[in-house]
Amino acid sequence: MSNTVPPSTATPSVPVQGIDGLFPYYENDQLSADQKRDWQRKYAAVKRVAGRRKMSKKAGVQKKKVVEREQALPTGVFTLAYANSDPDPERTLFMRMDEYDVWEYCLRLQEEAQKNSEDDNWAPLYVEYVKAHLNHHLADARARIAQPLDVPKAQDIAIHTHRRIIAALHQEAELYSQGLEYVEEMGHKHQFIFNGCRVKKAEFRKIYGF
Repeated sequence: MSNTVPPSTATPSVPVQGIDGLFPYYENDQLSADQKRDWQRKYAAVKRVAGRRKMSKKAGVQKKKVVEREQALPTGVFTLAYANSDPDPERTLFMRMDEYDVWEYCLRLQEEAQKNSEDDNWAPLYVEYVKAHLNHHLADARARIAQPLDVPKAQDIAIHTHRRIIAALHQEAELYSQGLEYVEEMGHKHQFIFNGCRVKKAEFRKIYGF
């Protein structure tokens, strides 16, 4: 079995899309407005205040099961991402494009992990690949900090670009370190940095120093 991480400069062979629909891009131009809103509202219904809408007995039982399942999930898996769906106001178009490329590369890493794992549980190997890729971006970020750009605003944008990519990879490693079944649950419960979610800068600074 080979644990070698494929080079990030290679052209990914996997199209940019969610894995089994777990990570749909609400910013993807191929999604209709209704599909984007549906993804965001999918589990919001279980938080509606009781009494605002008449609910059948069957719907009530279904709602209770969803709530119980979500309450049973471990907490704290996404230490660097806000749980709400507010987009990062500092995220530029170029950041979005860079993150798109990194997510595309993550899909390729998933393929490699599935191919190189000895059993069906390919998540641990995938986490190793993601962490190696994260360390590559972390080294680039520290190099930029050591040699800042002449224009302060440009430096701030460059650092936030690195911050968002590192945080997205950190989140990806956290998610898959819980196992594939956990991925299926959490994929519908939280927002993802790859999709534009804001980064918790204070928590990020505690871990990565900037």
